[in-house]
Amino acid sequence: MTEFLKPFLTLRSNIKLRETKDIIIDNLIFRLHYRYTAILLFVCTVLVTSRQYIGEHIKCIVGNGLNAKVVSSYCFFMSTFTVFKHLDPQLVKNGTLPHLGVGPYTVGSTEEVVYHAYYQWVPFMLFGQAIMFILTHIMWKKWEGGKLKALLVGVENASFAFAEKELKAGKVTIPSIEKKRQGVALIRNQFLKNNYITNFWPIYLITCETLNVLHIILQMCITDKFLGGIFWSLGFDLMDRSQSSEDLLDTNFPKVTKCSFEKYGPSGSIQVHDVLCVMALNVMNEKIYSFLWFWFIFLFFLSLFNVVWRLLTIFLHNRSPRFNRYVFTTASPGRLNALTDVIVTDKLPFKDWLFLKYLGKNVEGLLFKEIINELTNSIHEKVSMEDADELYKLHQ
Repeated sequence: MTEFLKPFLTLRSNIKLRETKDIIIDNLIFRLHYRYTAILLFVCTVLVTSRQYIGEHIKCIVGNGLNAKVVSSYCFFMSTFTVFKHLDPQLVKNGTLPHLGVGPYTVGSTEEVVYHAYYQWVPFMLFGQAIMFILTHIMWKKWEGGKLKALLVGVENASFAFAEKELKAGKVTIPSIEKKRQGVALIRNQFLKNNYITNFWPIYLITCETLNVLHIILQMCITDKFLGGIFWSLGFDLMDRSQSSEDLLDTNFPKVTKCSFEKYGPSGSIQVHDVLCVMALNVMNEKIYSFLWFWFIFLFFLSLFNVVWRLLTIFLHNRSPRFNRYVFTTASPGRLNALTDVIVTDKLPFKDWLFLKYLGKNVEGLLFKEIINELTNSIHEKVSMEDADELYKLHQ
């Protein structure tokens, strides 16, 4: 059992999973791209490269006078093929052929054959795709610039700050009441400054979320090209009840193929050997790419919904107090008071509104309520003073 899990344990030790103290700067749909999909593709890479799950990737049946290992290596790297006219499931069902696409073939003839060379590159392809799914996260992390993390330094566990002095319990540090007050004041003051959160902050986030949608389409195109044009319709074909899914997969991911091995005979003439190859690797490939089709489609629609939702927040954040109550309740449990509803809806630009939402995702509910109340009161006082100045000027 230990040997069976060894590749995955190695993978786990080299992939960083999210820790509870990590700052959240995106949502679950975004994380499905750079965390879960990337890990899925890394796991698939391990599966197709580990011999202990599928045995030998290819094993060719050869005649006398040929070295089976040499021929198998040759056919693996030079690619195997199936004969097009023999890709008829009916020929296998009625016993005319032993395997789909495998039958009589004359080397050098004009008969159409289908070469299968992709299997050599599957591990590299999957690994490269995993890296590509992380790119938008790297871009957003760089553009975000650690603003949320910098603002939250010193207020970790501040909801439990009830003592005059700082307390420590193991690795957990609970700040003093004064330090908590200073942290809340810092967050409030930074919010009131117009230069801390720039207008580009939400633009960069929306750009990366849009890139996630486009990236899924790109991955579908790349995979389709890699597999010879079968990937776009793979899921639809599998759901098509008019054809057998087993026959479909055997056609696109053949488990038994042909290979022509040439060598010099005793007199120096070229001898061509017709070789039958068992492609154990395709047993895993067919399952991986069948699952990836459904996963990519699922991820595409989720990502598209995420972009539509983001555009909807731009439209509704300054128009609907009820919408704001819903958004901030999901970000941090607890109801907002009536004054906060009005201030958040009428006075906060979208960049501050979005930043405040992500702030709520990263602090405890009680602390977030305290922060938002402080911010609301400060904005209310500022607005009241501006209104008083306007009234004073009118009476001059």
